[in-house]
Amino acid sequence: MAQGYGSRGEPADLEIHVQAAQAGGYTVELVVDQLQHFGPGQLGPEPPLLAPDEEAPGVTLYRWLMASEELARGWAEARGQAESGGRAPLRRIRLRLDAEAPELHALPWELLAEPEHPGAPWAASEETPFSRYLGLSSPPGHPVFERPARMLVAIAAPTDCDRLGFHPLDAEAEWQVLASAAGEIGPERLVVERLDGRVTLARLEEQLATGGFHLLHLVAHGRVPELGPLVYLEKEDGSGQRVLGTELAACLKRSASGLRLLFLASCESAVEEPSGASASLARQAIEAGVPAVVAFAEKVTIPTSRAFTGAFYGALVEDGRVDRAANRARSALMAAGHQASRPPVLLSRLVGGCLFGARGRVVGKEADGFWRRLVKALRRKDALPILGPGVLAGLLPDRAELAPRLASEYGYPFAHSDPLSRIAQHATVHGGERVQPRQDVLKFMAEDFARRYRLSGREGAEHDLCGLIAASGWSERVRRGDEGEIHHLLADLPLPLYLTTNWDNLLAQALTGLGRPPAEEGWVRWYEPETERLGEEELDFADEPTVARPVVFHLFGSARKPSSLLVAEDDAFDYLVRVGRQIEQLVPLRVREDLVNKVLLLLGFEFGEPALHLLLRGLLGHPALRPEDGLRLRVAVQVDPDATERDEAERARDYIQGYFQGADIHVYWGSTRNFVAELHERFHRESHG
Repeated sequence: MAQGYGSRGEPADLEIHVQAAQAGGYTVELVVDQLQHFGPGQLGPEPPLLAPDEEAPGVTLYRWLMASEELARGWAEARGQAESGGRAPLRRIRLRLDAEAPELHALPWELLAEPEHPGAPWAASEETPFSRYLGLSSPPGHPVFERPARMLVAIAAPTDCDRLGFHPLDAEAEWQVLASAAGEIGPERLVVERLDGRVTLARLEEQLATGGFHLLHLVAHGRVPELGPLVYLEKEDGSGQRVLGTELAACLKRSASGLRLLFLASCESAVEEPSGASASLARQAIEAGVPAVVAFAEKVTIPTSRAFTGAFYGALVEDGRVDRAANRARSALMAAGHQASRPPVLLSRLVGGCLFGARGRVVGKEADGFWRRLVKALRRKDALPILGPGVLAGLLPDRAELAPRLASEYGYPFAHSDPLSRIAQHATVHGGERVQPRQDVLKFMAEDFARRYRLSGREGAEHDLCGLIAASGWSERVRRGDEGEIHHLLADLPLPLYLTTNWDNLLAQALTGLGRPPAEEGWVRWYEPETERLGEEELDFADEPTVARPVVFHLFGSARKPSSLLVAEDDAFDYLVRVGRQIEQLVPLRVREDLVNKVLLLLGFEFGEPALHLLLRGLLGHPALRPEDGLRLRVAVQVDPDATERDEAERARDYIQGYFQGADIHVYWGSTRNFVAELHERFHRESHG
């Protein structure tokens, strides 16, 4: 299921990784959508000398970067994949430079431009959101869903600027610029507060530690002397207080755990020393734990700073993507004639650039109380997540991607775009073996997983899909770089039972990675020979599911048992027949009880797809699962707006209502990732508040 945003969809994700120089030069690699790897390629042994009189510096950088045939091929392929319907290609560019290559950090990468468009740098284009990406071991944190977001403004205007060698700062004028920008955004989306009194380092730390701010906008003079980058804050008497970058970073690390963005409106705050003597203020803030930092790489005039500031915040709150906001702000500077030899810099650890999570729309009776009731259900352990195919987006191939591969494997004579179930049915009938197509599908999934996570061919061959996921250290990798991953957010909710319609063991691995290894990972054994006595003892779990030892139960088969998978058309028919006759012997009692009594969270389903129809018709519609008199089935359904038009929200609700007359049904209109992230954020905020 698509996880795009806006009507134009999500850009292709391109990470360009330039490693520190070795004997033969610099090694470069391009990774597209964290799956396709191009390279490694080799660049020249020396960074290019930028001579403005010969050629645009950005074009010189581009020619040096694309000197690697591997990178040029990957760039061209990514461009071709991104183009659709005659539109310009959308590519999110993350430039990753090794910390051991300070000479590369010092280059003006924000000027990068293709030779045919020298005046249109990537970092100022709507089509190529651009950031410098820093990969660290700690996770970058979640997007902000709370509205209004809160920003602290600290304006340091020492009374002795003349002595320090700076022009005086007009603190009131700076504040009016930010207050005006906030007024246009609206107080329901962004609240701006000014740091009272003198902007001392101690007062800044105290305010950050107690204020619950998401953004910090710091206006201060700065420079990069021999002792390292610094800013000038204030002393209690109003004179300037010199604050080293290391001191500011230490303050942020101690006090700014909830901070998502730091805007350093300070000259040279992004300047990097080619010698590596010290990292920039911006990079030190990133290393202190702030996931995104905007800063200036040269001395900047007050009009330029103000123009960039207003454009940046307007775009950020509108779109929520910090890299796209930075691009729009750079473009606004160019349009206004503010030309710079080194444009403003965005350093980020946000893979998708998402700073503000998009809130979905809730449709249903008493929609205003939707989140409050859902959080209360989580506290009571009264919620039951049911995972659909959409939660696997970006992790494993879906049925539409698997279908043509299975069609080629078995010489399917019809359109390879036919549903996977139909192609698998043909393979079963003509191949004479029912299990083999299932094993082939699992093999394709394992191959894609191995490519995505750059596992060796030998490692992939030694494991089946579940074994490969476990052996790859997938959970640890995700926890280092993507705190918004769906399985891990769900695993961090205190629930004893999870249901999934998927075949993989990603949820079990996420639970294990968070210290809650499942007591059991079971599945419906519909494929076993039917028992002669339909009234045999009811099935239940050997151990009661608990929060510490939860259970993951697969409704439509598990990769651990290929014969359990519902792949071919006949599999679904046989499943319905068996479950219809023997649900008490195939579905554990605890699962049946929770399906009736808990709040059901349907996540990652598309309306009309087989998985949802089978869930509603084959399980939830079973007579044995009808609520007792006086009870109403409670269902929260997440629907991705890319799957259905937004104005059909009521029809989506009616679709579910058609299966369950009288049920209490709410539809969340937004992406699976945003729904789970917002639910997780609200639960933990209210639990600790």
